[in-house]
Amino acid sequence: MAFKDYSANEHLGIGEYKETLSELSVEIHNNVQACSLDFFDELKRKVYITPTSYLELIKLYIQMLKV
Repeated sequence: MAFKDYSANEHLGIGEYKETLSELSVEIHNNVQACSLDFFDELKRKVYITPTSYLELIKLYIQMLKV
């Protein structure tokens, strides 16, 4: 999904970086999931990481590029 979102925004000059950006997006999402488990272990509070969270990360990055 991320690759498609980045491909749709190649006009922002990210054409050669879209594979790397896709991999980075997945890594960030996985790290947030791991941190949410640590957060629960420490404070006993759940944080839910959803596919929407992942898509929001991509949308935020694309918005930042547009500025």
